[in-house]
This record gives sequence, C-alpha cells and structure tokens, in this order.
Amino acid sequence: LFIVALSMGALGVALFFLAFTQLFISSNFTLWMSRLGAGFGLIASFCFLGVAGVPLDLDGRVHTIFLDAAFVSFIIAFLLIFLAVLFMPTLPRRFVGVFGIFAVVLIGYAILLLFLLFWGPTAGTFTWEIVQATGQKIIVAASILTALIQALNMPPLLLKNARPS
Repeated sequence: LFIVALSMGALGVALFFLAFTQLFISSNFTLWMSRLGAGFGLIASFCFLGVAGVPLDLDGRVHTIFLDAAFVSFIIAFLLIFLAVLFMPTLPRRFVGVFGIFAVVLIGYAILLLFLLFWGPTAGTFTWEIVQATGQKIIVAASILTALIQALNMPPLLLKNARPS
C-alpha cells in the first residue's frame, strides 16, 4: 500500500509541476522560474519513487538518500514556483494563499527538525524515528494536498489562456 500510494503521489506531483508551467507564459522571469521549479519537481518525484522502491528496512542508506534528496528538491521546486506565482500579477491571489499555507507547514516541519536536533530524543532511537517519520508523512500529505488544490484551481485559467483573443 505504501509503495502504491507514494508512487501515485510522485506521479501526481510530477504532473502538477509540468502542468503548472503552462500558466507562466507572459514574462521570461516567471517562465524560467516555473521551468526550473518543474525540473526540481521532477527530481523530487523521481526521489519519491526511490523512497517507495527502497524501503528503510531493505537499505536504510539508499532510502535516506532518496528521502533527503526528495525533500530538498521539493522545497527548491516549491520556492521557485512560489516566486513565479508572486511575480505573476494575472494569477488569482488564491494561488499565493495556498502556497503560503503550505509554507507555514514547511516552517513547522523545520522547527520540528530543529527541536529534534537540539532537544529531542537521540537520533536513531525509536522515539526519534516515530517523530521524524510522522513529520515527513505530514509534509508529503500536505504537498500532495497543495498540488491537488492548485490543480483544481487551474482548469479555468488554462481554458482562458487557450481561447483565441
């Protein structure tokens, strides 16, 4: 179930980033930010597939490499797309709002990581693994939910851009 769910999520994230670039055609800056973001989004999707395909108990080192690369590339992709959205005045501000809420979730996760690093249980202990894994699952779920909400907001904009003037 985990492998199928994460693979489906990875596919959804990849499709989201590829489709989202279609909104940024009016300026070179937003176009390049969105394309660069989509590139990092595709890397994140590939790494999510790696996380699904190499469970922690099979090869912890490779699983962790995929996991770390997925989170770093996803955050970079998110920031680049967020910049493109901020500098695209024709996009409804609800796109900024959804990304803003996701940013709050990411900041919460960063605070959790700092807590674990300085005051939390010792790395590698059962408690540490539970807290770490739960935080990661929340971020994955929030990223998929963010992509879903943004994808549901896109069809009217894509149709508007597709109509002849």
